[in-house]
Amino acid sequence: MGIFISAVILAAGQGTRIGRQKLLLKLGEKTIIEIAVSAVLGSKVSEAVIVLGHQSEEIDQVLKGLPVKTVFNPDYLIGQSTSLISGIKSINSKSDAFLVVLGDQPFISSLLIDQLIQFYEKSSCLIARPQFQEIPGHPVLLNACLIPELLNNLKGDIGARELIARHQSQVSLMRVENESAFKDIDTYGDYQSAKEYYSKTLK
Repeated sequence: MGIFISAVILAAGQGTRIGRQKLLLKLGEKTIIEIAVSAVLGSKVSEAVIVLGHQSEEIDQVLKGLPVKTVFNPDYLIGQSTSLISGIKSINSKSDAFLVVLGDQPFISSLLIDQLIQFYEKSSCLIARPQFQEIPGHPVLLNACLIPELLNNLKGDIGARELIARHQSQVSLMRVENESAFKDIDTYGDYQSAKEYYSKTLK
């Protein structure tokens, strides 16, 4: 039996740069958040916790029926760290590690997640993340032993960046050849590019 891995999917942001709730925009027949969640559910993770904030009811509705746990973060306006805290506090107590997934990255695949889990198990590191060329990206897989440190130090809109920097010697980077896993959607231009990419490769 493998290790118990919880996925924390961050889906609470306002999408201020795009001017609307980007997670509810569609690529093909599905919304961006549905695609991201489907990738997680199709992987070897043991549970999926989705942290909601802006337009939480609408997102909750499109995810209705999926085997996920949704958590509302009332402090989402303060920054991403509050959503990460909400998610971490909601994962199963027997989790050995947790995966931090950004809800606006619809091109992360179940295969990539499974490869990262396998890489993590083999490397005996505290933190594992994919790397395209020289750029590290998401999702990030962290050992559950880091949870107390995260809860005590997370603040603002920086997520787990400072913790990762502190434990740099125990971070293992998994090289990937496809940059699609690093495509997120921040602007309307990003969305148009994503639609074009989706229609060509994943439709």
